[in-house]
Amino acid sequence: MSTDLPTPTAAPPPGALTFKAPKRGKAPKHLADLDVAERREWAAELGQQKFRADQLSRHYFERLVVDPEEMTDLPAATRGDIAGVMLPELLTPFAPSPRTVATPSSRCTNCTTAPWSKRS
Repeated sequence: MSTDLPTPTAAPPPGALTFKAPKRGKAPKHLADLDVAERREWAAELGQQKFRADQLSRHYFERLVVDPEEMTDLPAATRGDIAGVMLPELLTPFAPSPRTVATPSSRCTNCTTAPWSKRS
């Protein structure tokens, strides 16, 4: 049994189901996607010395640093550029509003979906 579904022409309204995934672009190239030799070649393609890839790798993988200002062993004039290209932001940070999360200890008085919330 097959079901013919209509092709959506616009974004569905909030809460409506859609069965066709939207086309998304490819993620940007990132330092973590490459092995050591590929990182060095990429740094050379960007006009940097190959050892800059090693320095950037140490910051990213060992020190867990992504802020270029904290990478003081990279030249100040180029650290923002090289870090911006080789360490692009892959995810957009999301901070939910206080009303979107309800837990038993939150004592949310405006929550209607949580069984433990009590409305006065």
